Amino acid sequence: MLLLPNSQLDQAEVIADDLRIRISELTFEDEKGEPFRVTASFGVSEVNEKQSLSDLYSAVDKLLYRAKQNGRNRVETTDSHRKNTDISAAQGSGNSVSDKMHRISRRMRRLKFRFAQHFS
Repeated sequence: MLLLPNSQLDQAEVIADDLRIRISELTFEDEKGEPFRVTASFGVSEVNEKQSLSDLYSAVDKLLYRAKQNGRNRVETTDSHRKNTDISAAQGSGNSVSDKMHRISRRMRRLKFRFAQHFS
């Protein structure tokens, strides 16, 4: 479970989707040296002051179960104003301006991360 204080639901959803994408791009090797990949699903929920940790855990668990039912490797959110989406799949064929901006933004974040790693 990740807790992102001072983050709005939309921001947490973007962070979760970025993590999901990064995880799916990793390649691992088993004990025989055979490569394999893994995927991850995330449940994103806002916390209110009156909500217990148990209630939060239960809400996120339901979102993860919904992600499993809807095909895995996705981000599910409690936001009732949106469809239950895999953000990257919901963006369509990849040809819209929004899709291109999302890809450029992701590439810039990766470049910044690699740059920071190189000089740290």
